[in-house]
Amino acid sequence: MKIPSLYLSLLLGLLAGCTSPTEKQGLDAVAQFYGDKVSYSKGSHLSTNAAEPQGKYLEVKVFNTKLSKEFSDLRLPASNCAYLTYSSLAPAERQAYNYVKVTLQDSLTEHSYTFKAPELALATQAATDLDRLMTHFKDRDYNGVVNSFNPATLPPDVRANLPTSLAELEKKTGPVTQYYLQGYALTSAPVAGRSQQLVRLFVTVQRAQKAGKLLAVINPQLRPNEKFLYGLNILD
Repeated sequence: MKIPSLYLSLLLGLLAGCTSPTEKQGLDAVAQFYGDKVSYSKGSHLSTNAAEPQGKYLEVKVFNTKLSKEFSDLRLPASNCAYLTYSSLAPAERQAYNYVKVTLQDSLTEHSYTFKAPELALATQAATDLDRLMTHFKDRDYNGVVNSFNPATLPPDVRANLPTSLAELEKKTGPVTQYYLQGYALTSAPVAGRSQQLVRLFVTVQRAQKAGKLLAVINPQLRPNEKFLYGLNILD
């Protein structure tokens, strides 16, 4: 869920001269979503330890005492912070950084996570596909939802019955009016005898009568006219 804040504080004063408009846009998006205090820095890391992330990075620090209560795994909101930061960058800026570092702080502890640029590029494309999917939900176009599925992932009998099932669910909960991406995770799965790299997107949805959660599994590496949806789990 989005976390409201009455005291939205951006620590941008010292950084105003070295942040581009798109970098600031990403930082604003993180602040609006998670509230409290958000700061931003740039750096470079080189190490003889190959397991450590290397190269130029953007770092976003979020101070929020509620995150550890809202999420059992803080990597999820950290991935969303990284996505909001990266997706706001201009194409040339995305090429300039090797990874995004996210540090989440509460009053007692600090947790840091890194997300490499190629991973974030996949997540950004998957989020674009997710928007197409959620437009079908908002328009109550459940045939459009079903037609988004890759044929290899949906048995014919399930495909035939799914539009009716989604319409029945809408009667109980109301139509989807808005959605919020909460984070993502990369995964791989065998599809039609081949291992596919997929992105799992964790979403909260607002409906007319009842809010809920949704997990979408998307292949972001397909051409625009191909079927991108590989899994869908609606949690109410």
